[in-house]
Amino acid sequence: MKDADDVYRTTAGCPYPVLPMATSGKYDVKVKEKNVYVFQFSGPKSLTIIEKVTQTDLHDLKFLEFRKVRIPGLDTDIEVNRIGMSGTLAYELRGEQEWGPDVYNACFEAGKEYGIKRLGWRDYTVNHTFGGFPQMTVHWEISIYNDPEFLKVSPFRLICTGSVDPSDSRARFRTPVEVDWEWMAKFNHEFTGREALEKEMANPKRKIVTLEFNNENIIDVYASQFTNDPYKYMDMPCAVQAMCGGHQDYVTDQDGKVIGFASVPTYSSHYEVMAAHASLDIPEIEEGREVIVKWGDYDAKQKDLRATIRPFPYIRYIGDVQDNRDYDLSSVPSGLD
Repeated sequence: MKDADDVYRTTAGCPYPVLPMATSGKYDVKVKEKNVYVFQFSGPKSLTIIEKVTQTDLHDLKFLEFRKVRIPGLDTDIEVNRIGMSGTLAYELRGEQEWGPDVYNACFEAGKEYGIKRLGWRDYTVNHTFGGFPQMTVHWEISIYNDPEFLKVSPFRLICTGSVDPSDSRARFRTPVEVDWEWMAKFNHEFTGREALEKEMANPKRKIVTLEFNNENIIDVYASQFTNDPYKYMDMPCAVQAMCGGHQDYVTDQDGKVIGFASVPTYSSHYEVMAAHASLDIPEIEEGREVIVKWGDYDAKQKDLRATIRPFPYIRYIGDVQDNRDYDLSSVPSGLD
């Protein structure tokens, strides 16, 4: 985020690529760490609840804009940002970490009359998958794991699961083009990777899609748990919990030819389906086409899961909610007393 012409902020991203550059002495830049809380509110009543607890009219806050407000009785600034990962109306509240519990409790109490629900870490993947926000450590991993200097200081290691060969690190990484982010690139300045990005944009190889799994096949996986020869277990709602960006499954056509890679399967109780993001070879993409996802770890028992290619993001394909970018706020009740 841009706080000023010479002040930028990143939250929850991997800072390692930036820190060595900032401390190299080549740049006139300083790095400052801040401990903050981040609470996300999503759904048609999210704005009403935030207005109620802050007693501030925020109906004019546009998508991606943010504003500092206060909660009556709490002596701290709160940043309200119109952004979220559910694909529909959503906001984030941020502030100094020490005030986190007080802000959280105030918001939750204010939202009770509107039916507010608390969601935990397991729902993180659900929002990102169906809302259409590919996420590092969830749907793929960052290529910095190929940097030996990073591995010296990282407390984590790349955990490679799924039917894709664990030695194939590239299958677990994504380029901006492969996750539909190339629109953010501006070529009016130099930056690391510019030449490679321009080259790929001129001749893209893969594109992100949503794969909707066949329900009967998913049921087969669970039914097998009651036998002496089960398939790899699927957790709920994310089939592989915790840091699952290293999980990748082969996607093949009906003849067994590999045409791409699928991220972790994720269940939505709202849509009553299991789905996954997938990076597929562009010539193989045809909406409604049925492909095969190899569920199971490499060199272990695997299940062929039938899956149908759906548009990305899934939430826009279904079309049952408004996008946050052009949500009609005139339909949202004010939260002001």
